[in-house]
Amino acid sequence: MHLLETKGLDLHLKLGESWVQVLDGVSLVLDPGSSLALVGESGCGKSLCALTLMGLVPAVEHRIEGSIIFKGRDLLLLSERERRCIRGSGIGLCYQDSSTALNPVLRIGTQLMEILHVHHRVSPRLASGEDPEPLARRMLERVGLEEPRRVLRSYPHQLSGGERQRVMLALALAPGPAVLLADEPTASLDVTVQAGLLDLLRLLCRELDLALLLITHDLAVAARTCRDVAVMYAGQIVETGPLGEVFSQPAHPYTRALLASHPSNARPGVDLPTIPGRVPNILRYPRACRFKPRCTIFSENCPPTEPRLTALPSPTGSTRQSRCHLQGLPL
Repeated sequence: MHLLETKGLDLHLKLGESWVQVLDGVSLVLDPGSSLALVGESGCGKSLCALTLMGLVPAVEHRIEGSIIFKGRDLLLLSERERRCIRGSGIGLCYQDSSTALNPVLRIGTQLMEILHVHHRVSPRLASGEDPEPLARRMLERVGLEEPRRVLRSYPHQLSGGERQRVMLALALAPGPAVLLADEPTASLDVTVQAGLLDLLRLLCRELDLALLLITHDLAVAARTCRDVAVMYAGQIVETGPLGEVFSQPAHPYTRALLASHPSNARPGVDLPTIPGRVPNILRYPRACRFKPRCTIFSENCPPTEPRLTALPSPTGSTRQSRCHLQGLPL
């Protein structure tokens, strides 16, 4: 039994008088100690996937189908009260924008102690009369903050971007989750700070035996952090497998185009390849293959049906899948 598994996860939002399918058949698997990167362009549905797993879909009328199995229980069958007990302490979420996720009018210490109180029943004073602040300081030290006393007494705007993001990580880990969803945890950070945070994230996941779902549009961040990858496009998973195999031998045209357009492939005097067009609007997803309008290997012989995820041969015997009618053809 897997720690966390989604099967055929669909998310429908009601926009006006119409129902719109935002996530389509998303299936993911996480085990203790595993690390999976969910990659794709902005607007592909990655963050909505994390919010759906957490039960935090935006406050519009919506419908979720499929299943989200956590430790053998389908979260979609639980009451909101039961779901709240798992949110945070079972599955934690590290938001991507610390400047908006943190409460600007509360000190960091107040926000951290609130989480300790809700999930661990830690009162402002422990039963023995001991000050709970040392516990909060240890949590900040664990995420690499060298001046925890100063950080606890600071407001978010008084911290640097790197410090705020480490605070976000501490808040996500404070309840002791088994699964961590990290949504663009290095957004807006410079390269040096980014590298340090990713190294810390890998270390903490190894020490705590956490299952990590890393959401990012940066392929270099995914390669530095995770062992497996799932590529998302227009609400669908289009390719999955071990990250090394997928990045060295991509099977889906979208994955190949993403890798070809990465700045690491830039050469002096040569324009970097780009993917034509834009991610389709959720109200106007193309019929059949959703990548068809931007695909460079599309053939008129492609069936007018939606391609399905199909298994691919793997040199290591691992599970690889891709969603394309023309598997393996060159760009």
